[in-house]
Amino acid sequence: MNKRIFVEKKADFQVKSESLVRELQHNLGLSSLKSIRIVQVYDVFDLAEDLFAPAEKHIFSEQVTDRLLAEEEVEAALAETAFFAIEALPGQFDQRAASSQEALFLLGAGTDVLVRTAQLYLVNKDISDSELTAIKKYLLNPV
Repeated sequence: MNKRIFVEKKADFQVKSESLVRELQHNLGLSSLKSIRIVQVYDVFDLAEDLFAPAEKHIFSEQVTDRLLAEEEVEAALAETAFFAIEALPGQFDQRAASSQEALFLLGAGTDVLVRTAQLYLVNKDISDSELTAIKKYLLNPV
């Protein structure tokens, strides 16, 4: 079974998002940037259906700090924000994906399970196009 899993830090634990907003405002002098939400996206391929629930609970999220988002929640958020995603290119090593795959093997998954990850950045909708481009350029490794 294949599935896409969306994970976001709970409001009290969005330290990385808040820090990134301050960093971008300071380093790039962005005035229309007000908020960024970071959603971790996991694409999981060939995992047995009975392993998805424990994997979501114990591997892809931390119950105390994270919340799993339904696809409908993400679609609604995409309609309300400017957004972009960053993922590893084919051939690039993805530490998060590799660690997830290893943890899935320990959970009992077969060796054919494949995990791909991406970070989805949801930015306030009223950001200017030039500032959104500057954020992408700042965060994206051009390699």
